[in-house]
Amino acid sequence: MGWVFVLILCSYVTLPLYALVTQMGSTMKPAVFNEQVVKALLKWHQNAKKTS
Repeated sequence: MGWVFVLILCSYVTLPLYALVTQMGSTMKPAVFNEQVVKALLKWHQNAKKTS
């Protein structure tokens, strides 16, 4: 009987966390890196490709 309580408790906690993470993913995408960081990373990647 105790395992039913644990299942209910886990589902009660997991569903709101899932909803929160899903919403964060859809609204927080635009600016993880600014343009200068992206350019620097691309340049670093190209140089790493050339040397390896």
